[in-house]
Amino acid sequence: MKRSLSVLLVLSLAVLTSCNPPVKTPSKVSRPARVDDTPLMQSDNPVESRGVIAQGTPAIKVALLVPLSGDSLSVGNAMMDAANMALYDSYLSVPSGQIRSQVVLLPKDTGSTAADAPRVAKQAIEQGATFIVGPLFSQSVAQVQPITQAAGVPMLTFSNTREIAKPDTFIFGFLPEQQVQRVADYAFLHNLRRVALLAPNDAYGQKI
Repeated sequence: MKRSLSVLLVLSLAVLTSCNPPVKTPSKVSRPARVDDTPLMQSDNPVESRGVIAQGTPAIKVALLVPLSGDSLSVGNAMMDAANMALYDSYLSVPSGQIRSQVVLLPKDTGSTAADAPRVAKQAIEQGATFIVGPLFSQSVAQVQPITQAAGVPMLTFSNTREIAKPDTFIFGFLPEQQVQRVADYAFLHNLRRVALLAPNDAYGQKI
């Protein structure tokens, strides 16, 4: 759920930052003369068009690298749904006259192994992606990094491993260090001195 909310935030920002204020240009519209110049309809609050993307609006392609198959299928599908909802809701909040670009989502399945991620990342870049959101796991990020760095494409990952952060590779996950700090602060403030840890015997567990 947290990762799905992260997708919502990232893509909402992508939409909103691609919309510039409208440039007002004077125009003259001719109309036929009427005998009675009284407006046929009058409203103090005219309905403003929102979310309509004009034809010919430049496209910004954003690749979403998530697992859409394998053991993490449910997580990847939830993040994909969050991404679509982010685009839909964000555009509806922007007046049509202020939309200057169209975010096009390129979903890519990173599969169940780290070896699948670099293949789909390369495919996304060849299809014109100028920004990558994902992958989900740090092992996949390490495989994708050489490809994005060579192409000059920024990547915002969902990994919570601080060590993989590099120029143009950003992490958007919840860091273990931050989680432990909050738990420790809570325990100290509530005079809790004996704390048990249930964690896997792996790199993540050792870091916790």
